[in-house]
Amino acid sequence: MGMPLGVALGRFLWTLFARQIYAVPAPAVSVGTLALVALGTILLANLAAAMPGRSAGRTAAALALRTE
Repeated sequence: MGMPLGVALGRFLWTLFARQIYAVPAPAVSVGTLALVALGTILLANLAAAMPGRSAGRTAAALALRTE
């Protein structure tokens, strides 16, 4: 949800700025680029969570509860 809102806000702000300096406001963000960024973010988040998740999965529940 953040990416579409960020693109919309960025387009609005760029158009506002470009009109003030008399430039052509033609922001272009392709759907393919947005899809690749979203996919890359999901992949990176899963890779970052894999090692701690694997470590937590191998820990016995009794050992974790005994320390509390």
